[in-house]
Amino acid sequence: MSKKLDSHESSKAKEHARQRKFNRAKRKVKSESQRQHYRKAQTRNAKEIRSAIDWVLGDEQAVPTQAHGNTGWKTMTLMIQALLWIFSDKDKLKDAFDSGTRQCKKVHGRIAFSSYSGLIKALVRWTPWLSEVLLTRIQKQIETTAGKLWRTTGWVVMAVDGSRDTTPRTLSNEKAFCAPNHGHGKTARYRKKKTKGMRRQAIEKNPPAPPVPQIWITMIWHVATQLTWCWKLGPSNASERAHVQEMLENGEFPEKTLFTGDAGFVGYEFWKSIIDGGHHFLVRVGANVNLLHSLGYDVEPDEDNLVYCWPKDKRREGMRPLKLRMIQIQLGRKKAVLLTSVLDEKKLTDKQALVIYKSRWGIELEFRNLKQTYGRRQLRCRQSIRALVELHWSILSILIVKLYALKVHLAKKRRRGDPVAMPGRISFAGVVRSFQRILENLNETDLEEPSLSEMLGDALIDNYERKSSKEARYKPNKKDKPRCGLPNVTRATKEDRDRLQKLGFCTVA
Repeated sequence: MSKKLDSHESSKAKEHARQRKFNRAKRKVKSESQRQHYRKAQTRNAKEIRSAIDWVLGDEQAVPTQAHGNTGWKTMTLMIQALLWIFSDKDKLKDAFDSGTRQCKKVHGRIAFSSYSGLIKALVRWTPWLSEVLLTRIQKQIETTAGKLWRTTGWVVMAVDGSRDTTPRTLSNEKAFCAPNHGHGKTARYRKKKTKGMRRQAIEKNPPAPPVPQIWITMIWHVATQLTWCWKLGPSNASERAHVQEMLENGEFPEKTLFTGDAGFVGYEFWKSIIDGGHHFLVRVGANVNLLHSLGYDVEPDEDNLVYCWPKDKRREGMRPLKLRMIQIQLGRKKAVLLTSVLDEKKLTDKQALVIYKSRWGIELEFRNLKQTYGRRQLRCRQSIRALVELHWSILSILIVKLYALKVHLAKKRRRGDPVAMPGRISFAGVVRSFQRILENLNETDLEEPSLSEMLGDALIDNYERKSSKEARYKPNKKDKPRCGLPNVTRATKEDRDRLQKLGFCTVA
């Protein structure tokens, strides 16, 4: 009897052993299938990010290098790690570096630096050159990707404007960015005069804090694609006109470029630099501009819209007057005046000029994207040179993700055969969320989740009709600066014509 029980138990044990062996084999097959599934999902997200980077930055072998032979990193690796660092949604710089470094290892396979101090020191040294290399590549991609959007009514329209970005109140930033004559400028004197008594009493009770260090950003922005073309940084009291003139001298711009700006971009030297560069401009002018009419002998009686910019100091220096065209427009309830160097109305009609000038408002939204949506209203670096690096790479990363989103959006429209929608419908907040979601889930195992291209294609602003107003309940503080006004246009005197003739300019062309 005991032998029968022993044989029964042994056969039962053998059956359990066979079952366990079968289950292990089954689990092994299942886990191998899962591993392939995980690997495929993990590779998809990393490959999508890498393909986006490769499309914008180009091949690694095509990227030039200036580092010496002892350098242990490659240019492409440094650029990818810097972009992933600055694109991180972490608040602290060190946390952003750790997050970007992990993502760089998964996307690129290697990193340039394993410490934040090493990365930031390298970027301080190489950012001026790297940004120039990147921008040259990106500008070519913008023109190639834009297609029919590249020109507006025959012109490559570039908007110009400036803004300020705040930095931490450190001694380094205050020395580098604060205006040395703060409180003694023309605007400050105007405000002091306006509120003389109240201001003195308020200051005595509560002395104001020293000025916040801010970086001035001057940007040239392609209107049709809504992408930044180039930019320049400086202290808070920098001249945006001087910045634009410097970018005109050092940068490259397409043929038939039309620069448009607000009433701050005026002046003989500024306009002459644009015309001498072979380009044209369309700007709003106010009461700080003095113009002449009926100066040249070739002016027909019906050409009342032709005016001349000829300041007194330029007359004494023997400089040639600038012949311009004045366009009167209506902006809401106010009358305004536009000035352009395009004299032929067939090339730029008054209606087209009004549409182009209104479209320059998009550059204000670009600054809002940088400060509000992207979270760079206040930079994080406490050293001035590092704050400039942080801002440079922030603008670069915004440009790269917006360019790739535009490429995906236009490709989607072409596949469906739909008409090309304006880039203004692309949601920048949705684009940022799409990239950050993919970067945070490089190990995502669910293949049913939408891909990067699918999310970017759906990143559009809403187009439904609202039943209530979205206007804020509060009203912003009104600026106490004087209004722009209208330009001072006077008839040229006989003395002006005689001076013009003595200079050898019998007619003004």
